[in-house]
Parts: sequence; C-alpha cells; structure tokens
Amino acid sequence: MSGRDEATATSWQHLWKRAADSITRGLNIGGSPLTYALMQGNVEALAEAVSVSPRSRRAYMLCQIDIEGVTISPLYWALNDGKYNVAEFILQVWSYFC
Repeated sequence: MSGRDEATATSWQHLWKRAADSITRGLNIGGSPLTYALMQGNVEALAEAVSVSPRSRRAYMLCQIDIEGVTISPLYWALNDGKYNVAEFILQVWSYFC
C-alpha cells in the first residue's frame, strides 16, 4: 500500500471511529434535556436546559455530566463532536458564573 493509500485508510478509520463513538453515546444517553441538546448540537435547547435547572447546579452541570456511570465534560463532548457553537455557549456561561 502506498503512503497516500495508508493516509486515506487511516483518515477513514478515524472518521468512522468518531462517528461510532457519537452514535454509541447517543444510544446510551438518558432522558436529560442537557444530553439531548448536546447530542443535537442545539444551543437554544442547551440554553433552555440550563435555564430550567436550579441556579446552584447550572455551572456544575456544564462541567460534568454522568451518562450511565460515565462522567464526561460537556465542553469536551462538544469539541470532540465538532459542535463549536455549543462549546462557545458553555464557555460564555462559565465566564458568567466564574
């Protein structure tokens, strides 16, 4: 296999792994409005999920969430999935609370 073919194959492997990880995460999510908003990459739904949560938990819920025993950062999730508008929203909310 030539170097170019190997690079193409590696790129496809990374792409499919990322897609499979996102699908798996989607199948494993609970019924939380926050996780649905993150899955959809919907900033308006994320803002709604944050606004209806108790004020004392808003910043915390954007720092980490638990999905079936796995703790994940919503910021990492958004960046990993390429949902940069969601990541920007999270950072704006953090700057408001910090």
